[in-house]
Amino acid sequence: MSITFEVIDRFVLVTYSGPITGEKYLNAWKDFYAGDQWVPGMNELNDLRSAELDDQLSAELHSPANKEIRATLDYDTEIHRKHGKPFKVAILAPKTLKYGVATVYSNLNKNPLVETRMFQDIKEAVNWVM
Repeated sequence: MSITFEVIDRFVLVTYSGPITGEKYLNAWKDFYAGDQWVPGMNELNDLRSAELDDQLSAELHSPANKEIRATLDYDTEIHRKHGKPFKVAILAPKTLKYGVATVYSNLNKNPLVETRMFQDIKEAVNWVM
């Protein structure tokens, strides 16, 4: 599994490839927030086109007790509330399963500072986060 972060102009492109688990997802984001590339209020484009969403992550997203996913959302909310800057999150998921998983994730996110939208086209996603 690989999660890469590339800052492009006014947003960060987050590319997921290979199998994705909740724990690895949480740790990758913690590292990014702790580093020097993240800026509060920075928009995100999450590219799931090369991700392999395993059964465990899908089950975690659909389970009310999904520890890693909820921990990630709680951590994310805490970081952004601390800085108080609104931002956008685009999720690029062109395949049906990935789009469905992304939609569930979006529905679980209760951060009042984030506006999340799902996309199936990269150009539309880039235009929205710009």
